[in-house]
Amino acid sequence: MKVDRDERPDVDARYQSAISALSGQGGWPLTGFLLPDGKPFYGGTYFPPDDQGGRPGFRRVLLAVRIPIAISALTSSAPLIPWLTP
Repeated sequence: MKVDRDERPDVDARYQSAISALSGQGGWPLTGFLLPDGKPFYGGTYFPPDDQGGRPGFRRVLLAVRIPIAISALTSSAPLIPWLTP
């Protein structure tokens, strides 16, 4: 999901607060990973394409977040990606 902070400051504030509480950092650009119910479980302000300067790269982050998403999919009755569900 992409949120324009100028057009939806309410949505931006909600996710800024949540990601800041989870990771100890907030700001822009904000990347948040959400479960199907919309609750964030991980995020940060910037992930370079590859690991650099002690920061995980976006590829590493994507590989890491797939585990909570898979667990959520197995424990939830709601489809994780509704438009891919047969």
